[in-house]
Amino acid sequence: MISRVICQQGHLPAGSSASRVICQQGHLPAGSSASRVICQQGHLPAGSSASRVICQQGHLPAGSSASRVICQQGHLPAGSSASRVICQQGHLPAGSSASRVICQQGHLPAGSSASRVICQQGHLPAGSSASRVICQQGHLPAGSSASRVICQQGHLPAGSSASRVICQQGHLPAGSSASRVICQQGHLPAGSSASRVICQQGHLPAGSSASRVICQQGHLPAGSSASRVICQQGHLPAGSSASRVICQQGHLPAGSSASRVICQQGHLPAGSSASRVICQQGHLPAGSSASRVICQQGHLPAGSSASRVICQQGHLPAGSSASRVICQQGHLPAGSSASRVICQQGHLPAGSSASRVICQ
Repeated sequence: MISRVICQQGHLPAGSSASRVICQQGHLPAGSSASRVICQQGHLPAGSSASRVICQQGHLPAGSSASRVICQQGHLPAGSSASRVICQQGHLPAGSSASRVICQQGHLPAGSSASRVICQQGHLPAGSSASRVICQQGHLPAGSSASRVICQQGHLPAGSSASRVICQQGHLPAGSSASRVICQQGHLPAGSSASRVICQQGHLPAGSSASRVICQQGHLPAGSSASRVICQQGHLPAGSSASRVICQQGHLPAGSSASRVICQQGHLPAGSSASRVICQQGHLPAGSSASRVICQQGHLPAGSSASRVICQQGHLPAGSSASRVICQQGHLPAGSSASRVICQQGHLPAGSSASRVICQ
């Protein structure tokens, strides 16, 4: 039984059981049970049960039950029950129940119930109930209830209730209630309640309540309550309460209460209370209370209380109380009390009390 058919300059016979059909310069017969159809220079017959349809230079008949439709140089009929629609050089009819829509060189009608919308060279009508919106060369109307928004070369209106926002070449309005925000070539307004923020070529305002922040070519303001922070080409301010921090080309301030820290091309300050630390091209300070440590191109200080340690191109100090140790290109000191040890390109000392050992 043939399930996939391409008809060129011909016709698909009536009663055909083909499920996937491409008709070129021909016609799909009435009563066809095909579910996926591409009609080129032809027409989909009235009453077709096709669920996925592409109409090129043709029309989708009124009353079609197709759920996924692409109309090219044609029109989606009024009352269509299609849920996923792409309109190219055409229009989505008023009252359409489509939930996912892409309008190209057209307009989404007022009162549309579409929840996911991409408007290209068009506009999203006022009062739209769409929850996920991409506006390209257009504007999101004031009062929009969209929760996830991407504004390109446009603006997010004041009072928007969107919770997840990407602003490109635009601005997030003051008082926005968005919780997850990416600002590109723009600014996050003062008093923003966003909890997850990425600031690119901009600044996070003082007093921001954001909990997860990535600052690129910017600064995290003093007094920030962010708990998870990545500082790139910037600095974490003194007194920061961040608990998880990655400092790239910057420094973690003295007195930081961060518990999980990655220092790249920087230093962990003396007296740091961090419990999980990765030092890259830096040093772990003497007296550190970190319990889980990875030292790369550095040294674990004498008297360290770390219990789980990876030393790369360094040494574990004599008298270390670490219980789980991986030594790479180094040595485990004599008298070590480590119970689980992996020695790579190194030696386990005589008299070691380790109970589980791998020597490579």
